[in-house]
Amino acid sequence: MIVRPTATHAVALAAAITATTCLSVSWALGLATPRLNLLFTVLGALMIVTGNIAGKLPHGHAMGFRSPWALDDAEVWDKTQRFGGWVLVIAGLLVLNASLLFGLAALNWITLIATCSASLLVINASSYFARRKRKARDAAWRELAR
Repeated sequence: MIVRPTATHAVALAAAITATTCLSVSWALGLATPRLNLLFTVLGALMIVTGNIAGKLPHGHAMGFRSPWALDDAEVWDKTQRFGGWVLVIAGLLVLNASLLFGLAALNWITLIATCSASLLVINASSYFARRKRKARDAAWRELAR
């Protein structure tokens, strides 16, 4: 079986190379110790790759941002996954940068927890508002059809 490289593989490789380079440079400059920061660097890179994959998930897939509003409607699912992918990439970049800049593990934990919590809240809210917008649009079309 031949595995063909995709854009996701390219992004994962680029994220791994960037994380390794940034970690090496920050360690050389004395900005961060590589022990625990390597964990946060890998988590940030993983969030970036996961965000890139999330925007392409089909409706009802076992993975994804599975809110009740997104599961109810294919269009809302697509919008939620695409927006959630962007949010997860941005959160991953924040975690990655924090792991390279902060030498204290407590600041890295706070950054990780805060970005993950904020991301989940924003993604669920966007799913809810996308569903409300879809219902209003459908009701307007039904009214015009009468």
